[in-house]
Formats: sequence, C-alpha cells, structure tokens
Amino acid sequence: MAAKESFFKKETAELGNFAIVCWSTHFLPYSNLKSPYPPSSQQCQSGKKLSKQNLCDSRKVGAMVRRHKQSDTIIVHCSPKLLPLSLLLIFGGLIFASGGCQHTRELPAGLLALEMIAIPGGTFTMGDIFTYENIDATPVHPVTLPDYKLAKTETTFAQYDAFALKSGRPLPDADTLGRGNRAVVSVNWDEAKAFCTSYGFRLPTEQEWEYAAREGGKEILFSGAADESIAAEYVNYQQANGPRPSTIVALLKPNALGLYDMSGNVFEWLGMYYEFYPNPDDAPIYQDTTVSSMRAVRGGSAGTPLMVTTTIGRATTLRSTRSSTIGFRCARDIRK
Repeated sequence: MAAKESFFKKETAELGNFAIVCWSTHFLPYSNLKSPYPPSSQQCQSGKKLSKQNLCDSRKVGAMVRRHKQSDTIIVHCSPKLLPLSLLLIFGGLIFASGGCQHTRELPAGLLALEMIAIPGGTFTMGDIFTYENIDATPVHPVTLPDYKLAKTETTFAQYDAFALKSGRPLPDADTLGRGNRAVVSVNWDEAKAFCTSYGFRLPTEQEWEYAAREGGKEILFSGAADESIAAEYVNYQQANGPRPSTIVALLKPNALGLYDMSGNVFEWLGMYYEFYPNPDDAPIYQDTTVSSMRAVRGGSAGTPLMVTTTIGRATTLRSTRSSTIGFRCARDIRK
C-alpha cells in the first residue's frame, strides 16, 4: 500500500487531567508502520487542561506520525534534536519526556495499551466475612497490602492477539461471537503470565484480587453491587435464559475503584496464592508454583450462576487448562 496524504482535522486526545491537540498533513500506510518516513510538518499545542505555554516548539517539528489502524489514535514519535520537551502519544497512553525525549515507560512495540487503575493499599479481613461457613474461604484473616495497580478490564482478544502475533504464539480459540474487545479466553496460566510479563507487569496475587474486587476490602459480596438485587447491573452471569458467553469488556457498570467485570464474565487467572487460609495469628504458606501444577482462579464467569461470582469464592485448576470461561487481567507494583 502506498503512502497516503491527508489533512487531519484537529483532534484532541484526552487522558485523565491532560489533553493535547495535534494535527498533521501526513500519515503512514497501515501496512508499513515501522518504515522510515520523511519528517512531517506538525505542530502540537497544549489543550485547555494544560498550561498556556506550548508543549511543542513554535517552529515546525520533525516527527514521524502514524495513525493506528484499529482506532483514531495519532501516534507521534518526536525528534530529540528538535523537541527538548515533548509528550509522546502512543496507542492512547501519555508518556512524559524531557531532555531529548527520554521517557520513563514506553509501550513495547507491537503491543496494545493496557489501562491500569491505581489501587490504594490498606488492611482488610480476607475470606468469608458474610457467613464464616465457606470452608475454602476460612478462617478469615487480616491482610495488609501496599499500593499497586490493576488493569481496568480483563485482557481482550485484541490485546492478546497483538501479543501472540509479536511473540509467534498461536491465537487462542474464539467462538462465533468474534474477538476484538471481548474478554480473551482459552489461554492457559503460563500464556497469561507471559502476556503480563511482556508489559513489565504480572498476574495479581489472590489477596490483591479480592481486595480490589471488594473495593478496598469492603463487605461487598458481588463486585460493585451492594446487594443481589442490583447484581445484574455489574455482573455478567448465567441467568434464567441459560449460560452466556464472555462479552465485550466494560459493558456493565464498574465497581467503586473503576474496575470492570471483577465478578462474572470470565474467571481470572491469579499469581501467588495459598491453598489453605491461615489462622489470624499464623503466617500464610504460599503455594510453590515452581512445583505445584495447580493455579487459582477467581470471579466466576458468564456461564456460572450468580453465587459463583462472589468476591470471596475460590477455585483452582491445572495451569495447562485452556477454558472458554477463563481469562485474566494484569497487575503491577507501584514503585516508590
């Protein structure tokens, strides 16, 4: 496909408390995203939420600009010689740069961005605080967690497919409802771990998962829903009309932390966990994942009854399992 030329309308990409407006007269062909391209004439100006001082130099800036084929995102790679202070907009994620476009974290080439939610740490009582009768979720015990981040949604087919193509892995099976922004399934534990590792992330621990599902350790049985009567607004689960497949992520309401589908849609693979809950005064004994082939999953799925999607329910399966009901989301530490 030959390179095209187009006049972009002024576009605004807003993330959090920041906005940047960019426009250009060139973009790269979709099939040739990594090829060199003559510097385009581009100016970027600060949006209303930024200071009045332009982020980009008032003169023409040498840059390579391309448009991502699956979205309206404009991707700007700034020239370090011409832009001592810049914002790089890469697949919808802002990376702050200074001193010749040096940056702190960049999305690895070929991967799609993951939106991460900061989870403030704290102490909570983990386990069946509702009936104290679930033998898999008792004895209840205190857990203290530092701040961390958790993916806003379950990993999608689009995100995993990009990783699979980059790493030479086969694409996971999908049903007739397609791929795209549906929660990915048919991925085993090692594949889920490899995906998160490719971003510099990891799978969440079981304690992190429950703490976030319970919105910081609150007494919430279904993530986002204070009681069963409104669970259907937050949870994709098997209802009277039979099992439902995984859906596009974030179709239902998020919980109070801004996390979607913590209960329902797909079970989620977890990293570190302990098989038996400890007594409150005892240290937990974590499962040795280098020896054991069993792994924990949480959250229930669209193919399970509502009571399987609780924030305290636990299940395990073999690490090699590829199921149409199991997916995952990533976590990461917050470095002080």
